[in-house]
Amino acid sequence: MRKKIIISITTLIVLGIIVDVSLWLTGNVPVTNTIYRTISGAPYLKLNEKTLFFSGTVQDVPTEFFSQTSDGIKLYRAKGVPSEITPPWIYVRKDDNLFYLYRYPKSIGSI
Repeated sequence: MRKKIIISITTLIVLGIIVDVSLWLTGNVPVTNTIYRTISGAPYLKLNEKTLFFSGTVQDVPTEFFSQTSDGIKLYRAKGVPSEITPPWIYVRKDDNLFYLYRYPKSIGSI
């Protein structure tokens, strides 16, 4: 009985890893990133029909207003990024000097 439980738990962990890696390889946001974002308290962001990849928090970044989501969340980009291109990093203000950092997910073929 104990051996079946260990095999079942191991199988679930391996399947979870396979699903997460396959999501990452196809350019989608992995489940582990969603968990990390939720634990950090960062908002869920969807921009141009694409869910953004949460990359953590940063401090003291010179930013300027970029856009606003349909949910009313203000998005910022680093100062100096031309308005003609999509910024590589998108910031969401948490506090005065603290920002959540997001980026568009990339598939393994575009890296």
